[in-house]
Amino acid sequence: MSTPRNLADALDAALADAGTCAYALATGQPCPTHGEPAHARITVRPSVDDPEALAVQAESHGIHPAAVAYALRQAADQLDAKARALGDEPIPYTLTEQADDVEETHTPTLGARYVKRAAPDAGRIITVNRVWTAEDGHTAVAYEWRDPRASYAGSACPLDVFHRTYAAEL
Repeated sequence: MSTPRNLADALDAALADAGTCAYALATGQPCPTHGEPAHARITVRPSVDDPEALAVQAESHGIHPAAVAYALRQAADQLDAKARALGDEPIPYTLTEQADDVEETHTPTLGARYVKRAAPDAGRIITVNRVWTAEDGHTAVAYEWRDPRASYAGSACPLDVFHRTYAAEL
């Protein structure tokens, strides 16, 4: 059985191969909004307000934004490797990495409680309800939290993302 991630990847690949967007694929007609093939565009320029900073703009048409973000993380890993080869240390990309340099490697246990480190929802307490090893060999963690607006609130992520995002409740 296919996982949601595999299905999303397959859909994005089919759209890219077809050179179209979801609207065109579903209707068989050109996209009335864009009229162009599936693509993602990232623009990096010096910031107008601060010449030492960079301004980044991202757009995606016909490719799921999560798939584009995943591809950009792969590109970032490649650029980080090139920076290291030049003797430079890559710049951390999240505030939690800058502040904590999180190096937790243990696997959470079922029922363990953790606290969200940063906004949005900083301080939210979550409970681990599943830990598993994915087909690619990476460990993933599913968790839930109380939300009075929903009958169920939960999510899942890879172990390294989990440790960057949550700290063990003391």
